[in-house]
Amino acid sequence: MSTGVPAKTCFYLAADKNYFPFACLAARRILDISRDPLPGYILHTAISDTDRSAAVSLLGDRVTLLDVSHFLDGLSARYDERITKATYIRLFADLLPEFNPYERIVYLDCDVLFNRDPAALAAAEMKLPLLAAHDMPSYYDLGYRSRLSLGDGAPYFNAGVLVMDLPAVREMGLLEKARSFVEQYPERCVQHDQDALNVAFEGKWQTLHPLWNVMTNLHWMPPFATADARHFSGQKPWRSRPTGVEKQAFEIYRALSEPTPWRDRFDRRYNPRSVSLFLKALERRLNGVLAELTGNPRSLRKSRLDRRLPEIMKTFADHADTNLPAVEYPEKVIGVG
Repeated sequence: MSTGVPAKTCFYLAADKNYFPFACLAARRILDISRDPLPGYILHTAISDTDRSAAVSLLGDRVTLLDVSHFLDGLSARYDERITKATYIRLFADLLPEFNPYERIVYLDCDVLFNRDPAALAAAEMKLPLLAAHDMPSYYDLGYRSRLSLGDGAPYFNAGVLVMDLPAVREMGLLEKARSFVEQYPERCVQHDQDALNVAFEGKWQTLHPLWNVMTNLHWMPPFATADARHFSGQKPWRSRPTGVEKQAFEIYRALSEPTPWRDRFDRRYNPRSVSLFLKALERRLNGVLAELTGNPRSLRKSRLDRRLPEIMKTFADHADTNLPAVEYPEKVIGVG
């Protein structure tokens, strides 16, 4: 396995025509905050000439646009109108000749906004083929283990931000295994390619510091300014009701989009929807009381997770700082199981 700072590293995103503009904005953000920007790539399916021209104008020659539609031809996988086939693009990273020169690749979802130079992430010590953040909500709903035929105590990661040791991934055939699972068991892939990646990398991933993947679908999260990367896993900044999106993050998107034809997505008055956030917090408190009264195991785990999120994040941060492989039975380690 590669350790220390890899000789060659790149970052990449993957998008269909709907998410392509936001992939471009995320990539521009990386260029803006990087001291010496890593080479970047946006892997995409069919896009309009207008969007391609806008991307080239915004990103210059620092980010390469690659149409990888042909990789998805004939792919038998679970998808729908909202989650299109393009979500499976990252499963083909090992087959891209453009990635052959790289030892390490950093992947981010189109709804991830970096606050810190990804070179720091790329330089993390890796003892296993993959560096990923725990998907904390999964630990109150443990059905993923039986659904994916994982081990009894198998942890589960969120695939929004990933670092891969590409030579090791190729040597062990891990992405090939993920592709095979997608095609053989599409009905099991409720979380699409993320499920397949968790199957392929079972026992082969280590804990990414949670500040690199701070998800907005959790009721508590560090302030945007202190997050290395904010993952808008709940409402998106470009939606009309961006509940949970801080004003600072929204304004960054507005500034990034200003020189593009996509600026109208953010050309509106920002509304943090504080009432909605208050109602959600109240709902969680009531659910916690109900869980204690009914004794439902899943509800109790969820209530404990909600109450202990800051402590849980610290636990996973400590694991990342000591380069630990993802622990078994994480729900017990963090006190929710």
